[in-house]
Amino acid sequence: MENKEILLIDGNSLLFKSFFGTQKMLENKKGYNSKNEPVNALRSFSLMILKLQEIFKEAQSIFIAFDSKEKKTYRHQYDFYKATRKETPKDLILQIPMAYQFLKLYGINAANDPYNEADDLIGIVANKAKKENYIVNIITTDNDFLQLVDENVNIYLAKKGVQDLEEFNIFNFAKKLNNLSPIQIPDFKSIAGDKSDNILGIKGIGPQGAIKLLNYYNNLETIIKNVDKLENPLKEKILEYKDLALRDKNLATIKIKDDHFKFKLSDFIYKKPDNFADLIKFFEEKEVFTLANKFKKLALENNN
Repeated sequence: MENKEILLIDGNSLLFKSFFGTQKMLENKKGYNSKNEPVNALRSFSLMILKLQEIFKEAQSIFIAFDSKEKKTYRHQYDFYKATRKETPKDLILQIPMAYQFLKLYGINAANDPYNEADDLIGIVANKAKKENYIVNIITTDNDFLQLVDENVNIYLAKKGVQDLEEFNIFNFAKKLNNLSPIQIPDFKSIAGDKSDNILGIKGIGPQGAIKLLNYYNNLETIIKNVDKLENPLKEKILEYKDLALRDKNLATIKIKDDHFKFKLSDFIYKKPDNFADLIKFFEEKEVFTLANKFKKLALENNN
C-alpha cells in the first residue's frame, strides 16, 4: 500500500524568518502598504508556503502550527523559560492575523492551542500520522524538532529560505549529529544548554562533553546513576546540576500526546479553493501585488 504524506509546518519559525529576513523593507518603507500596514512578513511567508507546496507536491495533507497568545503550557510555569528572547516586534504581531487569513482563504488548516506550543502540536499530529502509516515531513528552523526523526518522520531545517532545506532522516542522523540518536536530543540540550530557550545546561560541560557522555551512557538518567564512576570536576558538576538538568530535559521534550488538542487527520487534507477571487481581493487590499498576480494566474489556469 502506498504511503500517504503529510506536510507539517512550524508556522511561528517561518513567520519570524519571513519578518526578520525582509526587515530592511520596513526600514526603507517598502514593507508597508499605503495604509501604513506592515506586509513584508505576509508577502514572504505566503511565498514560502506556496514554494513548500511545490517542493512537497506529494503531500495530500498540510497543517501549520503556531504558538498561542495565551501561555498555559507546562513550560510557562517557569519564569526563566525563553526569558532571554527579545519581545516580538509590533510590526510582526500585526501580520500574524494576516497570515492566518491567507491560510484560511487558501484552504490550509492552521491552529494554535494555549496548552501546547507549536512544536508540541506538530509532535502530536506527527505521532498520530506515523501510526497511520503516513510519511511525515516537518519544516522548521528549530533544532528541537530533530528528536522526532524516525522511519516515518523527516525534518527539514530551513536555512536561508525554504529553497535551502537541510534534511534529517533516520539514515543520515547519526552521521550528522556525532552518533547521537533522535531520542537523545532532549538529553543533549539538558546537558549542553540551549540559549534560545534559556536552558543553561550543566555548567562547564558544553556540547562536546555532552556528546561524549551520551555516546557512552546513552541518556541523562544513566549518567546520573553512574556519576560515581566519573572523576572530578565532572562528577561534582553533574551532582550540582542534576536536578536542574532533569527538569530541563522535560522542558526540551516535545509532546506527542495531549488531551487538549482535538483533531482528525482528515481535517488536514488540502482542498484547493473553489474560487481564487477572495485571495486576489485579500492581497490587492493589502497591496501585495506579487501574490495577487500569482493567484490571478492560478485562477486563469483553473478556469475560476
